[in-house]
Amino acid sequence: MISARTHILPPLRRPPSRFELAAGGIVFRIRGGQKEIGFILDPFKKWIFPKGHVERGESTRIAAKRETEE
Repeated sequence: MISARTHILPPLRRPPSRFELAAGGIVFRIRGGQKEIGFILDPFKKWIFPKGHVERGESTRIAAKRETEE
């Protein structure tokens, strides 16, 4: 017999989120007529563009330049 009751799942428990401002850049070069793009391997084993946190009093433009150079 099929019940007409609906099953309500409990809400997912997620950690509280927080806002973090980051800045970065895309590093590339053209070599032999081909574009090469630079990525970094983050601590979670994901390939990402270079980026990092914006320091207090720093503009996002300056932070992006600094983080990309690091």
